[in-house]
Amino acid sequence: MMTSLKSPKIFYSFLFLLLVEGLQAQTPIIRNNTNSPYSFYGIGESESQAFAYAKGLGGGGTGIFSNQHYTLLNPASLGFLDRTVFDFGLRSDYGILSKNQNQRTYNNGNFNYFALAMPIYKKVKTVGFDTTYSETNKMTVTPITKQKFNWNAGFSVTPYSSMGSDFQQKKDTTFASPLLVNISHGGLTNAAMQHSLRIGSAISLGYSMGFVWGQNSDYTEMIFPDSQNIYSLVDDKKTLLNTFTHQFGLGFQKNIGAKIQISGGVAYRLEQNFNAKQNRLVRSYDYNVQGVLALSDTVIFDNYKKITQQAPAYLNAGVSIKYSNLLRLNIDYAQQNWSTIKPTLSNFTLFSAGLTFRPETLPTKSLRKPELSIGYRNNTLIGRPVDLNGNFTSLQETGISFGIGLPVLRDIYTQDGKRSRYRSMVHIAGEYIVRGKSTDGLIKEELYRVTVGLSLTDLWFVKRRYD
Repeated sequence: MMTSLKSPKIFYSFLFLLLVEGLQAQTPIIRNNTNSPYSFYGIGESESQAFAYAKGLGGGGTGIFSNQHYTLLNPASLGFLDRTVFDFGLRSDYGILSKNQNQRTYNNGNFNYFALAMPIYKKVKTVGFDTTYSETNKMTVTPITKQKFNWNAGFSVTPYSSMGSDFQQKKDTTFASPLLVNISHGGLTNAAMQHSLRIGSAISLGYSMGFVWGQNSDYTEMIFPDSQNIYSLVDDKKTLLNTFTHQFGLGFQKNIGAKIQISGGVAYRLEQNFNAKQNRLVRSYDYNVQGVLALSDTVIFDNYKKITQQAPAYLNAGVSIKYSNLLRLNIDYAQQNWSTIKPTLSNFTLFSAGLTFRPETLPTKSLRKPELSIGYRNNTLIGRPVDLNGNFTSLQETGISFGIGLPVLRDIYTQDGKRSRYRSMVHIAGEYIVRGKSTDGLIKEELYRVTVGLSLTDLWFVKRRYD
């Protein structure tokens, strides 16, 4: 039998120590691994805030609400929980980079996320009484209550953005063919507190405040060859960033008949102005015909100079239609206008659709049935690389995903003898993602990603009759 989480103070102490250690080191708690050449734009490649369950649906889930799971895409989703939920996940990537006939592969893996949410306070009102009689004609009166509102809260640590590019690009001009070499790595982590207030049974309001911190390193070398010497300009930057984030969410759900449930949600994250300090060293070099390197001049030296770094507001919305316990259709849309921050960047957009179903042919009870999911998504990334014709090109990302959720059931008896059935889930999501193209001097990236997530549900702060 699964062990109950009886000591939340120990868990919170562990999270606090982990957070303090990360802040002191100015490095992300969760290592944000990526090898994508398209991660060098802006503050890096934005990381999805979806858990493994949602990644199997194409990465959406802003409008999916349940009493047993929630999403960081919309803080209002916490309002529909009636139990403690602890989520954490692992991720593994295998990528293939292609340009013309050349290929390069990479792989990495990391501890992807962990999050905890629980009910804090619940207010109900009595709307009537239910009277029953036993065989001995003993009368029992049970009040009928209706929820007025409840307050739930949560804590999470997730990757916010990742940077890990390593590429070379040759540019042909009328007077020379300079070679651009770029090596970038780093990442940002987001530690956030979520709060949600559900009014009645249909409407939920949510708010999330997070602290984002980390560092990005960017090394760029431009090599200019001529007939006698090779001239090089090296720009080496290390940037420390931190900021607070504020996200607001709204969610609703409505039952239509006995089998259909419609839910929807919208979330909005405010624009962020980072507290950014950059250590930058720009130097010029001469390489003579014998290959001897000589420092020519130091062009710029900034010792952690304060710079301006922003991230635009992020809007996401979703709708979900559930039919009994058999099917759930989910559609999401998101947008982030990076062109308002820097004209050479594209606006980020995302469309995703997913379907979850439970096979009715399996000879098991409903709660014991696995959940199968498929998903699709199409993104416009913020990067705008230059093709062979010197034109900026928008980057498209397309992905398909598959997921399976395996339930683990346990019964909890409270001190008054009431039984509640709690269902923990093991979610496995596989994704195939394609970015860019291998023609016109550009790079095509194919990414195979597997995310394994564990969602534990439990009952805290209530005395048990049996454990």
